[in-house]
Amino acid sequence: MSKSFMINRRTAIGAAAAFAAFPAAAQDNKKIIIGTWGGDYSRLLTKNIDTPLLVPAKWDCVHAEENADPRKAKMMAEKSLRRGTSDVQGMSANDMYDLNQQGLAEQLDYAKMPNAKNLIPAMKYAYGIGHIYSGKVVLYNPDMMAAPTGFADTLDPKHGDKLGIVDIQYQYTMLAAGLASGGSMSITPTTDMLMQFGTFPATGAALSRGIVSGFGIDTICSAGNDLFSEMRLALAAERSRANAPALASGKQVPAVDLHQRDMLRLATVGGARVWHLEDEIGTLTPGKQADIAVIDMRSPHLDGFGDPVAVMVLGAGPADVETVIVGGDVVKRDGKLAGDRVDQALDRMHAAREHLG
Repeated sequence: MSKSFMINRRTAIGAAAAFAAFPAAAQDNKKIIIGTWGGDYSRLLTKNIDTPLLVPAKWDCVHAEENADPRKAKMMAEKSLRRGTSDVQGMSANDMYDLNQQGLAEQLDYAKMPNAKNLIPAMKYAYGIGHIYSGKVVLYNPDMMAAPTGFADTLDPKHGDKLGIVDIQYQYTMLAAGLASGGSMSITPTTDMLMQFGTFPATGAALSRGIVSGFGIDTICSAGNDLFSEMRLALAAERSRANAPALASGKQVPAVDLHQRDMLRLATVGGARVWHLEDEIGTLTPGKQADIAVIDMRSPHLDGFGDPVAVMVLGAGPADVETVIVGGDVVKRDGKLAGDRVDQALDRMHAAREHLG
């Protein structure tokens, strides 16, 4: 027989990133536009908020139903307008934080909210209110183990297959489990930004928390198919994210935390550390595997400038790679792939493309 208990950790999976308690414009015409995901989220909003609280007060509630990314893009596009097209947005905790960092959410005045005293403290943010939170419910067999003492104990590998976690937001549990067991993070900037995985790559957030991180490439079929592009995109995205609060308030940004050399480390030794292979690859060190890339810095777009690392990160591309050695074997020479199977591999790739149509 299994028992269950609620882990002492609440995570907001939806939050009202409100443009003040209720914007003045909304109060004037008693109409409020609420951005939400639709489906069950919209129905629960109507059942628990609109119908019992707002409609009796003569508010006309309009739900703007879209996935989060289109709504975030609209908020960013409307940033310079006197008033946007929504009054309240339902966002995940991560998205809510990012939007606030970009200066897109007004700060809340809890003194104006009579029911604020009833809020769980962990649900109160300066820029929003957690309105849905996910309970991490642990199922375990008491004949095989004692009850976990908390979230960290629950994720301890020693418990093996003796317990399970019920959580609709499983990706957070997977991330927490990985980090709790000394895991690492592979950051794929292009895919992260194009495929609805977040407003920005996790570069700055991961490094600031001491998480072992490195750059990766999710797919070579469409986007983000070389580490030069990933380094540039990650640097630009992280600086944009970090600078947004100062720029939104009209202030100068005094300094930046990440630089080109940080990007190079993430693309080389960082990737090796992610795979726990830093003793074998990642740096040019006696005793390690001979993995070497030689970049021709004599091209006009790279030659004649200052710091070669900064120039390489910001300007180089695959065409500038003259030689590549993997484990002592030359696989690219004089700017061209080397080996007796190169033509065969290209023919097979083209044949596969034709077959797939």
